[in-house]
Amino acid sequence: MSSIRRVPALRRWLDGAPDGWSVMAASLVVNAISDGTWFYGFAVFFLPLSRDLALSRAATSFPFAVKALIVALLGPPTGVWIDRAGPAQILRLSAVLAGLGYVLLSSIRGYGMFLGAIALITVGMLGFVPSTSAAVTRWARRRRSLAVSISHMGFTMGAALIPPLLALGVATVGWRLTVLLVGLGLWGIVIPLSRYLSHAPSETDRGSAAPTTEYAATVPLGGSSQRRGRLEPDGREMTLALRSPAFWLMSFSLGLQGMVGTAAALHMVAIMTWKGLPESTAGYLIGFSALAMTPMILGAGFLGDRVDKGKLIGIASLTRALGWMTLGLWPTLDVSGMMLVLLLLAPGESIWALTFALQADLFGIRHYATLRGISSTVTSLMGCVTPWLAGWIYDTTGSYAWLVFPSGAATALAGVIMWYLPSRRPGAAVTV
Repeated sequence: MSSIRRVPALRRWLDGAPDGWSVMAASLVVNAISDGTWFYGFAVFFLPLSRDLALSRAATSFPFAVKALIVALLGPPTGVWIDRAGPAQILRLSAVLAGLGYVLLSSIRGYGMFLGAIALITVGMLGFVPSTSAAVTRWARRRRSLAVSISHMGFTMGAALIPPLLALGVATVGWRLTVLLVGLGLWGIVIPLSRYLSHAPSETDRGSAAPTTEYAATVPLGGSSQRRGRLEPDGREMTLALRSPAFWLMSFSLGLQGMVGTAAALHMVAIMTWKGLPESTAGYLIGFSALAMTPMILGAGFLGDRVDKGKLIGIASLTRALGWMTLGLWPTLDVSGMMLVLLLLAPGESIWALTFALQADLFGIRHYATLRGISSTVTSLMGCVTPWLAGWIYDTTGSYAWLVFPSGAATALAGVIMWYLPSRRPGAAVTV
């Protein structure tokens, strides 16, 4: 019996809630597990794993460069599959594969097994965020930024709660048993939750309708009221997006953010120890950073439905750039100083929720996951080297300075690009 069945109150709430609310709640939990165990949480395992396998930081980081290449290759077909089969099926399979990868990682004895386990986890995790974002954007229309931001609060909630628990697990029972428990948790929680992503407002949003078919779109978050609009002919949204400079500029901007984010997420604990903080304290500060992000994401979602999303992303990016520059200029940091830096970096997390909503605003939802997959290819290719490069920089110089200052510059450039993006759908008269 799955773990979700052992929590009858949660299951009754999800089953009894309007579909839109069930989708958003399930997405929030899945996003929390995704970021808490993988994007942010793996930084907790980075140093113990490198010590256990006697690896340099560059060698420990190399599998995460391979991870980016896997995402680049499989992102578009995963998006197509989600648009055709629905988010639930993809999320279910993704959880099976990711859980198996963590189970294998817990028993590795050599570098080849390490590479294989990370590759399997990557393939599994590939379907998590695209599935949840596709499900939520299909349900949310008028208040799309707010709905996506609420579901994306799962990322910060997971990053706040899970990495400290992982750090405690590593300190008490070791990293291997902790990793094993992560894999079992994915099977016991995410697989049952995937069923709540199976609903869509109408069959036309699955892409099965004839051209210019009308749809009845549920008002955001699954309310009972409905309003009507018209979809572009099948394939029209895709063509408009791929021909639009805005799509590629957005992808390039996200690629710059990804270059910084993938390296920082893996090395953040190590960066904090470089600045003089104890390793265990650094793990707990990741949780503090996530707590600081949570209200910022919610606030960005609220504002994103009222003002230009691109300009909000630009402001958040410039604040994040200031955080990187501050981190590089201070030679050493105590806990309070690092907390200040993390507060400056925190608005950057709101970028992702707003870009998910902005893509749906600009290019529609019929091919949402497919376009997101194409964009992720650009992002992943741009960021595939930086996790390894960050480790090589430290191994060579004994410092992360050559990572921190370029990260600030790249983040600032990404913000400037997003500032000048259009706020309305280019080249199509579509009511959404």
